[in-house]
Amino acid sequence: MQEAVVLSKIKKLNEFQIERSFPNLKHKENFEYTSNQTDDYNCVAWANEKDDDFITIPYYNSNDCFNDMLEGYINYFISFGFERTEYFEKDNKYTIIALYTKDENQFMHVARLLENGKWTSKIGNWEDIEHTTLNSLSGGAYGEPTVFMRKLKTISSS
Repeated sequence: MQEAVVLSKIKKLNEFQIERSFPNLKHKENFEYTSNQTDDYNCVAWANEKDDDFITIPYYNSNDCFNDMLEGYINYFISFGFERTEYFEKDNKYTIIALYTKDENQFMHVARLLENGKWTSKIGNWEDIEHTTLNSLSGGAYGEPTVFMRKLKTISSS
């Protein structure tokens, strides 16, 4: 109980921001905060199970305009052993991620499937959350989950 009090005192993501940016996200109904606010890492690092890096894949088009192109993020995850898949149900042999896009090609966010069947996301420079479905973050700032990737989990020896 003590931990929940600490998290609620320092969170930056407030109800107005949630309602405006994530219309399907309802605190205590389909998501919970799982960390304190930090800008030490972003959703890309978090999906790759890192909490000490802020990863962006910049792309400049022929007009020298910045754009977050989906293909750059797909290639980033491929470099860590992920592969594209249509299958994204819970499978404890794989780490499974879902990439959210807008306009089919603009990368917006990535979430990782947890062993409990819920998803984990780092929300911008706010907190990490655990959400019940991919649709919890759909339809707002992050667009829709359109690309699914997986990689075989490594078995650590002790």
